[in-house]
Amino acid sequence: MPRARTRDPEARRRRITGAALALFARQGFDGTSTAAVAAEAGVSEGLVFHHFRSKEGLLEACGAEVVRPLAEAQLGTAGGAEPMGYRAMVASAFSWVAGSSEIGRLWSSGDARLTGPLTRGLRQALVGPLAEALRREQAAGRVRPGDPAWLAGFQFAVVGEALQRHFLATDAPVAASRERLIDEAARIVRAIAEPDPPASPAPRSGSTSAGGPR
Repeated sequence: MPRARTRDPEARRRRITGAALALFARQGFDGTSTAAVAAEAGVSEGLVFHHFRSKEGLLEACGAEVVRPLAEAQLGTAGGAEPMGYRAMVASAFSWVAGSSEIGRLWSSGDARLTGPLTRGLRQALVGPLAEALRREQAAGRVRPGDPAWLAGFQFAVVGEALQRHFLATDAPVAASRERLIDEAARIVRAIAEPDPPASPAPRSGSTSAGGPR
């Protein structure tokens, strides 16, 4: 049955990325053509190229589209009465990858043609909202001074490395270390963001030790 036509370009984009994500996960990079994506989405192949330019661009858009709800759920309350929960944020990223059969399959494929564009799309959609969340935390005095986009980029890299170490692991001990990786990543992410502790005051000139002046 033909799909109903829509004049909403965002709805068309979402339909295309949804079809592409399912095909990439099921058939891999080589097995997924733009013609197949167009047919699955019920649009012309020209429209796919109009929106995304290439298969790599399409896969980037897939990553950006699917991760936006996670960003909104995890980062929307930053700057409020409670500080950001860095461990909860990292754990939610692990749960999100594990809970999405398509993302999990792409991430664990080990094919850089899939994981590279997917990671770029995730970064595109996450670093901006994360930087804004860190800016609000800076205003609340809970994040060190500095460019929030720079801090967010470092945090994204740390969590991405932890995800890759877990989901691309080929040996059981590493694959089973999810909680340890979450703890380590959360500790590093927190250290990147939190202000340095105040320096101890320097000893005053002429101070004496317990044994008297020397």
